[in-house]
Amino acid sequence: MKKYRVTVNGEVFEVVIEEHGGDQKPDKPNTRPAAAAPAQAEREKAAPPAPKRTAAPGENQITAPMPGVIVDVKVAVGSEVKAGTVMFILEAMKMENEIQSPFEGRVKSLEVTKGASVNTGDVLAVIE
Repeated sequence: MKKYRVTVNGEVFEVVIEEHGGDQKPDKPNTRPAAAAPAQAEREKAAPPAPKRTAAPGENQITAPMPGVIVDVKVAVGSEVKAGTVMFILEAMKMENEIQSPFEGRVKSLEVTKGASVNTGDVLAVIE
């Protein structure tokens, strides 16, 4: 059995490591509860996400198929689009993906801009 002192974010912890197959018990177990991870604490403090936009009757939404960054917006509000028109270029995992319109109509609104980070299901545009 070996004892080590480990410092994490300025807080010192004593760690006891038991050899494989050993039947020895630690002299004094560490009963102090582990501190919450810094990332978890930040997530708890973060504001709740904005509510997702919902389509009105007669509107169709273009949503992000995967998380990534919008590197280009190929259409403008008021543009007429046909099914298959490339509307956005989304970079995900170092690859550029064309986001095409599955609908025909006029672009009513663009919900993202160039450089925006998006998650799966985020609304990118609304077509009417």
